[in-house]
Amino acid sequence: MKKIIKQVKRYSELLDLSHNKHSYKCVILREGSKQHVLAKQLHTSVYKHLGFIDETDINEQGIISLRADPHQVHSIYFAVSDSISYGKPLAVARQINYKEELGYQSFPLMSRASIAHNHMSKIISYDPNEIVEISALVKAPEASPLSPLVLYKFMLDYSLKDRKHKVWLMALDTKVYKGMKYNFGGVLTEIGPEISLTGGGAIPLMMHTDGVFNVMEQEIKKSRLIQKQVRQMILSFYKSDLSFEFEQ
Repeated sequence: MKKIIKQVKRYSELLDLSHNKHSYKCVILREGSKQHVLAKQLHTSVYKHLGFIDETDINEQGIISLRADPHQVHSIYFAVSDSISYGKPLAVARQINYKEELGYQSFPLMSRASIAHNHMSKIISYDPNEIVEISALVKAPEASPLSPLVLYKFMLDYSLKDRKHKVWLMALDTKVYKGMKYNFGGVLTEIGPEISLTGGGAIPLMMHTDGVFNVMEQEIKKSRLIQKQVRQMILSFYKSDLSFEFEQ
């Protein structure tokens, strides 16, 4: 019972966020800015700790080199911070965008995962400019467990703005996916078998942004008790009018 109460209390913080009771801020980072470098350094630090990269993959700035991660040149980075962190990124993620000369291989998941034929057919039916891959999601050790959910909310807002992106691709760590599945249910579609990675595995996923809130509402109707409350709080937060900022 204590565990359940703690869980509900944690997610209720999202409602406080919806009413501006916390000072979380999400910024779309400007290439080459101090915050941009700090965000990439956090990404590098977490990935090194998890064993995804080693020293040979890190450059003199303390970030992953272009040789090891060429996709960063066609990515937009998002960071969440608050007043206590004085602007230092607490959680970071990026959207990998289409690059014309790479075609659908702009998205690393397309080559890393064994995507089922029916899902692959669906993906390539979209204009590649309408697709992004969500990648490099990390959080600082002192950050709230909710900070990734805050980051997803702002990235979704950005994708929905002017119907910019219709499809999200992503590969989630198996443990992270378990929590995301509990929170979002059928919003996320598994598109292939687990990917083997150093230090664990990842589940390849796709999400359609069109009608995503309607799908969330349907998932709430199928839920019971605590899960229903959690999903309702997440939906209320995701539909709130908090907005992202562009770094000047």
